[in-house]
Amino acid sequence: MRSRLPLVLGISVLLLSACFPWSAPENTTETPPATDAATSSVDTEEQEDGVTMKDGAMLVMENGQMSRMEKDVTYEDGTTVKMDGIVTLSDGTTLMLPEGMMVTVDGRLRMRDGFASIQEPPVVIAPPSSAPSPAPQVAAASATYTAYSDAVMKDGKTKVFFFHASWCPECKEADATLQSWFPSKDFTRSVYKIDYDTAKELKAKYGVIYQHTFVVVDGQGTKVSLTQGPTDEQLKALLK
Repeated sequence: MRSRLPLVLGISVLLLSACFPWSAPENTTETPPATDAATSSVDTEEQEDGVTMKDGAMLVMENGQMSRMEKDVTYEDGTTVKMDGIVTLSDGTTLMLPEGMMVTVDGRLRMRDGFASIQEPPVVIAPPSSAPSPAPQVAAASATYTAYSDAVMKDGKTKVFFFHASWCPECKEADATLQSWFPSKDFTRSVYKIDYDTAKELKAKYGVIYQHTFVVVDGQGTKVSLTQGPTDEQLKALLK
């Protein structure tokens, strides 16, 4: 009877092992798989063709590949992009491309994906060509005060003849005043000084009988008006 007991115990152990299989304790700490540092960052930028400014360099995006810009480019709509970052749009606007912005092949300015904003807005160098150009400034001819000559009689311009006498105090004052006013762009009529004592024909032509007389004549030398001894304000009115 005793010789059978070890056999019975052995069979019991085998039966229990079959009913309750043993397994090694699980390791509760999981180790993530090794990741290549070069692929740990996924580029989520939309691969749209164009030219962009990145880290201060002009780069070309074409067919999903980015490379350094090696020459100026011109797109079909007329937009041009230069290697120095200067962009001229189809409407003529010229600007400096800022960091984080790109010009697409259809001439659009847009933020490069991955940039929520740019530090500085584009610096516009020139306005659109559609903007009206300022009218050219034409320098106005200055009215002058000079001595009379026969050449100015029929010069086509309205002017003023000043009959002046060297011995006349009022004439001297008027002469000094006119020299301080001219040349001037405030007046449209030039003044020509005529010697009252010697210009007998001109005095007769215009009916001048008194020194310190101002005669307004048209472009053909015809008298328009005659004023004797005008005040400064009256004289200014003659010169307008």
